Amino acid sequence: MQSRRLLPIITLVLLAIGDPTAVPASEGQTVEFTIDARRLGDQILTSELSIPTPAEWLDEQRNLVLDYPLYIPGTHTSSGPVQNVAGIEIEDCRGRTLGWDRNPHQLERLTVQVPPDCSKIQVETTYLASQPSVNSKGIDSYGWQDLGAISFNTVFWAPAGRSHQELHFAGRVLFPGHWSHVVSSLPHTTAPQEGTVTSTFERASLAEFVDAPVVAGKHAVTLELDLPGHPPHTFTALSKELDNATPPDWLQASLEEVVRQSTLLMGPFPRRRFDFLFVLAPGIDAGLEHGESTLIGDPEDTLVDAKPNDEIQAGGATISVIPHEYVHAWCGKLRAPIGLVPPTFNEPINSELLWVYEGLTSYLDDLVSVRAGWITFEEYRNNLVRSLLAFEQKEGRRWRSVEDTARDSGRLRGGSPRWGDLRRRQDYYSEGAAFWLEADARIRRGTAGAKSLDDFVHRFFDVPVRPVGALEPYDRQTLVDTLAEVWDGEDWSDLIRRRIEDPVESLSMDYLVELLGYQWNWTSEPSALQKALAAKNPARVDLRTSLGLRVDDGAVASLVPGGLADLAGIPHDAELVGVNGWRYSPERLRDAVRDSAEQGGVHLLLDIEGRLEGAELPYSLGARYPQLEPLDAADDLLREIAAPRTEPVGPTTAR
Repeated sequence: MQSRRLLPIITLVLLAIGDPTAVPASEGQTVEFTIDARRLGDQILTSELSIPTPAEWLDEQRNLVLDYPLYIPGTHTSSGPVQNVAGIEIEDCRGRTLGWDRNPHQLERLTVQVPPDCSKIQVETTYLASQPSVNSKGIDSYGWQDLGAISFNTVFWAPAGRSHQELHFAGRVLFPGHWSHVVSSLPHTTAPQEGTVTSTFERASLAEFVDAPVVAGKHAVTLELDLPGHPPHTFTALSKELDNATPPDWLQASLEEVVRQSTLLMGPFPRRRFDFLFVLAPGIDAGLEHGESTLIGDPEDTLVDAKPNDEIQAGGATISVIPHEYVHAWCGKLRAPIGLVPPTFNEPINSELLWVYEGLTSYLDDLVSVRAGWITFEEYRNNLVRSLLAFEQKEGRRWRSVEDTARDSGRLRGGSPRWGDLRRRQDYYSEGAAFWLEADARIRRGTAGAKSLDDFVHRFFDVPVRPVGALEPYDRQTLVDTLAEVWDGEDWSDLIRRRIEDPVESLSMDYLVELLGYQWNWTSEPSALQKALAAKNPARVDLRTSLGLRVDDGAVASLVPGGLADLAGIPHDAELVGVNGWRYSPERLRDAVRDSAEQGGVHLLLDIEGRLEGAELPYSLGARYPQLEPLDAADDLLREIAAPRTEPVGPTTAR
C-alpha cells in the first residue's frame, strides 16, 4: 500500500501520456512560484504558480489535473488542509481567466483546460493561516504580526500522477520588511528589497519543498551547536519578544549530547544539516519531523520557564519532544514503512507499521533522552511505570490490536474525551515502544548481555541515503529478518503477532516487569518525583489505581472501565460536591483515600447535570503509589539499557 504525504511544498503534476521509452518533454521543467506572506500577520497567505503544461501532463482534451497535497509526510493520514483555501484563480499565458472544475469525489483535485497556444498557466491561491485541523496542525501555516511559519503544501497544487521526485520548483517568498530572520533547511538567500524581505529558493524537488518548512520573524535567536565531525546543527527560536526567544544557558550543551548519543546509537547523521526550529506563539501546538529539520510550536514563555532537572523532563513536555523529532531523522526520514513512501502526495497510504515508525522512535527517543541526561533515570523509570499502568487499565486492548490503531491513525489523533480506554488512542506510540523495550530485554537476556537492541538499531539504519521523500523502505519481514540477524533465539514473527497484530487476552504487563528484573511495589507515600509531578497540576487528582477515576478541576475527567467509580455509576463530567460529608477539595479527596482503611470506604456527593447524588465506593486499601523496584540490584536491566554510550555500536558500511 502507498502513502501520500505533503508538507511545505510547491507541486504540480499530471498523468504522463506517450511512449515510455521516449525522453519526455516535461523533463527539466520547473514550476516557478511567488509566495506573498506580507499579510501573514492577518492570517492571509497567497501563492502564484507558473506551471508548465507539456503534452505529457495533459489528456487528449488538453485538460490539466491539479492535486492539492493530501497525504503529508509525518501526519500519517489525509491531512492536507484544503478547507482553508479561500480563493483560486487560474489564467492562461495571455492573462485570460480559465474556468476550473472540482472533482466531486476528490475535493482536493481540480481540472482546467489549457488553450492550445499556451505552454504554461498561472495559478493563484489564497490561503487562510492559523486555523489548523487536528490532523494538519503540524503541516499548516501560521501567522502573527511579528513572525510566521509556512508549510509549502498549504499553497501549492501538483499535476496529478507525477512523482514528487521528478517535479521541481524554484521561486521566492515575500515577507514583511521587519521580518529580518528567515530560516529553512532548503538552500536560499534572503535580502531586503523596498520594504519587503525576499527569500529566493533554489531549484529543488517537490519532495524537498514539502519536507522543509520556513520560519521567519522580527526576533530570532540561533545557536550553532558545537559538534565536531557532524554536519551543521542549529537551534533557532522565534517569538514576538526577544527575551522569549532566548534559550536558557543549559540548552545548547543538552542538545549537543542528544545529537552525540543519537549518532553513537544509530550511526552518522544521514543528511547535510539539521535545524531545530522553535516557534513560540499562541495558537500553535505542533511538532513534526522533517529530514533536515523539525518544526515545533509552543507557548511564548516555554523557554523562559524551562529549567534543567526540575523533574518535568528537561524543561517541559514540548521541549522534551525535541529528541523524538530528531530520532525521526533516521526512523521515518532515512527509513520508513513501504506503505508510507508512495511516489506522490495524493495516493492513499498503508499505516499499519506505525508501531515501528512511531513506536520505535518513541522507544529510542526515551533512550536517547536518558542517555544524554535530557531526563533523569528516575524520570525514565517513572515514565515506564505510568505507561505500564495505563496499559493494564486499557480495556480496549482486548478487542483492538496495536496494529489496528495504526491503521486508523488519523481518526484516533483527536483523542476521545470519554471512554478513551475503550475506544483506544494512537496506542502504536506507547505500546509500540513497549514492544521494542521487550525486544531489547529479550536480546540482552538471550545473549547474556553480548547483544542488545542497539545492535538491531545500528544494523537497521545502516542503509544507503536516498533522496528526501524517497527513503529506504522496509516491511514486516525486514524487521523479522533483521532481529533474527542480531539474535535468532526468539520467534520474532510470533512475538510481533502476539504483541502487535492480535488483541490481548490479559491486560497484565507483569511479563515485561519480570523480564526487566523488576517487581511492583505499592507504597502509601509518593516518591519525590511523583510528588513533584503532581504539584505541577494541583487541581488534578489521579486515583485511577484506587477509585478508578481521575478528577480535573473538581469534575470527573476519566474513568477506568470496570473500576469502582464506573461500577458505582459515576458518569464523566460529574462534579464533586462533597467527600465523606465535607465540601470537596483535592486535598480532602486524597485524604479520604488515605483514610479508607479506617473508614471502610469513600463516600462522594456528586452534581450530575444539576441533580445531587451520592456514591458509596467500597475501597479500603488506602493510598497506593506504584513503584518499580529491581529484584536484584546487580540484575537491573533497565539501568543497563539507560546507560550512556561512549562509542558507536559499530562501523557504518552502507553510506
